[in-house]
Amino acid sequence: MIKKIKDFMKKNCTIKNFLILFLIVQPIFELKYFYNSFSTLIRVFFIITFFMYYFISNKNKKKYFLLFYPILLIIYFVFHHLNALNFSSLVPGNFNYSILNEILYFVKMLCPFLLIYSLLKANLSKKEIFLIIKSAVLFISLVIIISNIFLCSYGTYSDVRIKANFFEWFNTKSSFTYKDLSSKGLFESANQISAILLICLPFVIILNLQNKNKVNFFVLLCNIIAMLFLGTKVAVFGIIIVFLFIFFTYIILTKHIKPLFILLPFAILYICLLPFNPTFSRFSENELVIEASLDISDNQNITQNTSSVGENTDSKEYKINYIKSNYKNANINENFILNRYPYQYDVDFWYNIITSNNPQKSDYRFLEQAMVERVIEINNNPYDILFGITYSRVQNIFNIEKDFIMQFYSIGIIGTILVFLPYFAFLIYWILKNLFNKFKNINFIELICFITTCMMFFVAYYSGNLLNSLGFCIYLSLMIHVLIPKNLNF
Repeated sequence: MIKKIKDFMKKNCTIKNFLILFLIVQPIFELKYFYNSFSTLIRVFFIITFFMYYFISNKNKKKYFLLFYPILLIIYFVFHHLNALNFSSLVPGNFNYSILNEILYFVKMLCPFLLIYSLLKANLSKKEIFLIIKSAVLFISLVIIISNIFLCSYGTYSDVRIKANFFEWFNTKSSFTYKDLSSKGLFESANQISAILLICLPFVIILNLQNKNKVNFFVLLCNIIAMLFLGTKVAVFGIIIVFLFIFFTYIILTKHIKPLFILLPFAILYICLLPFNPTFSRFSENELVIEASLDISDNQNITQNTSSVGENTDSKEYKINYIKSNYKNANINENFILNRYPYQYDVDFWYNIITSNNPQKSDYRFLEQAMVERVIEINNNPYDILFGITYSRVQNIFNIEKDFIMQFYSIGIIGTILVFLPYFAFLIYWILKNLFNKFKNINFIELICFITTCMMFFVAYYSGNLLNSLGFCIYLSLMIHVLIPKNLNF
């Protein structure tokens, strides 16, 4: 692998080779040690530099039509910012809106489209695309696998060092939980790493179908094992989804099944390891937490009714004391109620949450969204639906772990449409192009890119924290650029 990378760089020290190298080293920025705003700025700088080079060197005057999109974003941002100034909440500081952070957010969201343009103009070969994907999978997978075996990996759900490695999965008498066993290597975000490995998996499978060798076999083996070690639902169940759609797509397009036999050992390995995966103990533990929360809610309601005799249960003082006494028993995350949206400033909101019989009240994702919705309700500004309450404020309340929903609250309907419309425009363009051709001679790799991209949008909604991640969006851009004709005259 290293020799192949060197061969690419030795040919000519061109901007294209620097672009390939930039894409190859991306996983390094996902490590905890490099995962920060400074590394994001470095990536943004290089993406803008690549775009400027290809844009300036392009002599076609039609290219200036592409500037319409960033200009539209700038016009939108002016209204977005003006709306952000008209904001009030019950919490002092109004969640610290920062225009600089807001600008950087929009620049980051624009970067995938700048990169898609650069990739199109660089005209990457299929060999170069697969080299980038193989490099990413090998680096990420080996970091996860090796750090798991030597117990230096961070936990997927605990963010501290794991207490046992993969071999402890098979110990039926073990007292370790999924927090002790699931591992994300030395990376910062398990969600984003799961998504990167998942988006690469179809193409590692294709490599094995089209070019059977030991290296490709090893890369796919590492990909699957690392995803199982991660233990997220996206990683664990994403494997079977990808295998199934590759299986049926390949048979439908090629009318052959024999080449798929090379995937049989991986399917057997997956089936054998799946029952022991820590993610299943997570399901059981979550169910127990919800049941306990419901039982506690019933007991709390009884306590509230008996204590209401001779006491004003509508008074602020009573509600504050009630919250302080019961939020831990109700399994309310302490960071939410004490730090992110302190109960002292909105007593009624937290009192209603704790006393409700809603089984979701101990669910982090439910509370994330509920807090933001409450802030929007207090602000009572009808323009928030159009322009949002800003990315800065939503993050300072708490990051909502559902893409599209998070953007809706942050940048409103208009902003969400503007930010994501190009993605869906590319997908629609590919559908229409093949529809006019009556779906004849569909390119297998293009079809896999299309299905994978659609799958990743669903994952982004389900898992969250993906479409705001430049690391993930770089690989998404790599997929999408395959769907766009190389001879597009811009």
